[in-house]
Amino acid sequence: MSESSLPTNTVLDGLERDPMLDDEMVAVLKAVYLKQPQALEFRASGMSDAEIVDAMHEIAQAGLLKIVQKNSRVSLVPTESPAGLTPQQRKARAKRRQRRRLFHR
Repeated sequence: MSESSLPTNTVLDGLERDPMLDDEMVAVLKAVYLKQPQALEFRASGMSDAEIVDAMHEIAQAGLLKIVQKNSRVSLVPTESPAGLTPQQRKARAKRRQRRRLFHR
């Protein structure tokens, strides 16, 4: 994705932008956000690239995703939930507890 095809009207371009982010870092963030699998789903629902960048940046700022660099690849990975468990793990734990209550009275 070339830098010229990146959206220019995002929260990363406004006056509210983190002063620690230079133009090169902003371009990298936009490219990473737009290459994520979720971006395809967002596009299918009618979101523009600028809206996708804004949404992904908001999710990252909320601490739900973190940016990881491995070799020359940069990607987003989910952070651990506050309890250290993923939603699937919490659901499985709740099911086990329910079964224990039913069968081990």
